Amino acid sequence: MDTKTLTIKSFIVGLRAGSHSAVDAVKNCLDAVRSQDGDIHAYLETYGEEALTLAARADAEIREGNNAKALLGVPVALKDNMLVAEHRATAGS
Repeated sequence: MDTKTLTIKSFIVGLRAGSHSAVDAVKNCLDAVRSQDGDIHAYLETYGEEALTLAARADAEIREGNNAKALLGVPVALKDNMLVAEHRATAGS
């Protein structure tokens, strides 16, 4: 399913209902970055394999009924001035 046009709310509802997955969403995001970032250069780095692994873990938690984390499974992009363990922070703004 193409999740790029969904609101966060409708994405989460569908995610909990099983109509799409966090892995689907991450794949859609990575495809969009690959196809468009050559022109706009918005991303310094992507962590595709790590994102897919974390998305699969989120999907498993959701299937097990863990809905306590409101944004579990929602992919995000972070500004490079946010510190993320084991990744560089360049603050290239």
